[in-house]
Amino acid sequence: MNQVQPIQITVRKPRRSRAHLHLVTPASAAEVVIREATPADVEEMHVLLEGFARMGLLLPRAVEPTVSRLAHESDLVLGGFLRGQLSVMLALGTMYTLGLWAAGIDLALLIGFIAGLVSFVPYLGVFVGLGISLIAALVQYGDLLHVVLVCVVFGVGQTLEGFVLTPWLVGDRIGLHPVAVIFAVMAGGQLFGFFGVLMALPVAAVVMVLLRYLHQRYTESDLYGSRSHTLAAAQPGTPPSRIVVPRNTGSAD
Repeated sequence: MNQVQPIQITVRKPRRSRAHLHLVTPASAAEVVIREATPADVEEMHVLLEGFARMGLLLPRAVEPTVSRLAHESDLVLGGFLRGQLSVMLALGTMYTLGLWAAGIDLALLIGFIAGLVSFVPYLGVFVGLGISLIAALVQYGDLLHVVLVCVVFGVGQTLEGFVLTPWLVGDRIGLHPVAVIFAVMAGGQLFGFFGVLMALPVAAVVMVLLRYLHQRYTESDLYGSRSHTLAAAQPGTPPSRIVVPRNTGSAD
């Protein structure tokens, strides 16, 4: 009598394709972080956020509204600075791309994107973009004409960044006049070098918030006299002050 052999069935999971493994979006990354987070991580994040929220409780009650308002205004101007700087980066990337494309550089789009991206750090974008563009021009053409064209493109871009793009796109968002933006960058570079150029506009924006607050307090103070004028204007029935001149009742000599 023949013995029946058992049949073994192996079920394999379908292998993911390479493209699927490398396809990571911000939403999927956030989903992985949330899914992999342990209860201890969630508790630590909650404690951290709660600590930031309670920092205002340590301030004296008399100054807490003023400090909170100044902090909120500083946060707004710093956010405006970041948005303005992103606009400058986008404008520079577009300008470098078009200029290098007009000069005949094949990698104009890539070089313009890199130069615009690293231009957040002062002078780094022009140095990196110029170096890569010079190498590309020498490899592609090997003549002096295209080297000069590349230098002209980045020279014009650097000039427009310092005198047009940054003063108008960044200064307008943080409430500084374009001339004040140029002066702040130059003063920061003279006083603190590279670090001063990098931090000049954020510091100037916060200083402007403090100066506007001091100006408001001064115009509302008794020293300026606005309160007495306000009280006088609030009482329209008050008769004007009179100057009493004493009479001379004696007889003339």
